[in-house]
Amino acid sequence: MKRLLYFIVIIPVSAYSLFEPADWEEDIWATQGVYISPAFIHNRFGISADYILPFGMTQLALERMAIVIPSGIGSFAFRASNFGNVIYRENEISIGYGKYYKSVNFGAFVKILYVSTKEYGTAFTISGDIGVMTVLNVGSVWLSFRNFTSPNIGKETIGDNLMGGIYISPENWFDIDVRIMKQQGFTTSTKVFGLFHLSEFFTIRAGMNTSPRSFIVGTAFEVDDIGMTYAVVTHQELGLSHIITVSFGR
Repeated sequence: MKRLLYFIVIIPVSAYSLFEPADWEEDIWATQGVYISPAFIHNRFGISADYILPFGMTQLALERMAIVIPSGIGSFAFRASNFGNVIYRENEISIGYGKYYKSVNFGAFVKILYVSTKEYGTAFTISGDIGVMTVLNVGSVWLSFRNFTSPNIGKETIGDNLMGGIYISPENWFDIDVRIMKQQGFTTSTKVFGLFHLSEFFTIRAGMNTSPRSFIVGTAFEVDDIGMTYAVVTHQELGLSHIITVSFGR
């Protein structure tokens, strides 16, 4: 079980989180941001669906969806994901809440994680994420603490991680997204992205990750309230990963 848990942790660190944008303003990225931190549970309605194919291996494909629903008392969010095959499968369901107070947004997720393995059977655990974001004149600063309850699957502990970042817009056509993540048992990872808004309908996003060393390039299209993104993530040993997202937001 320990070897399997190590494997499924290193895969998301390597690929899944690389292109999840922490955008504080653009609708086209907004719903995806809730995968990073509950601080990005915004006050606009949004729904998105992702298909992630890491390293060209269909047995490691990840399908997930997210919905954000605003209300008069704050915003509610729902996340669900499915990863794996008959040998190993992992499912997560998360319910979150976010609330703006002036220029600060607070958010939290309660997560149910279910794991099924052919060799070890099934297990589930409950965990949580918390986050906070401050909106600045030229962007935002945010901090997120994932799995802060240090939950257990069987006899193994799922390591927590601390992530923070800054998102700035020095020009109307260009944004900078910087994130630093420290996950228990892994070296600190730094991600730097640039977003180039070539028009109101089309954006190019490119960047790199320090650990593991990876490069990311992708495009985003948005017409009215419907958006679609496609990204390619490199890995020095495992090859290319592909991420496709379809979203709707107001």
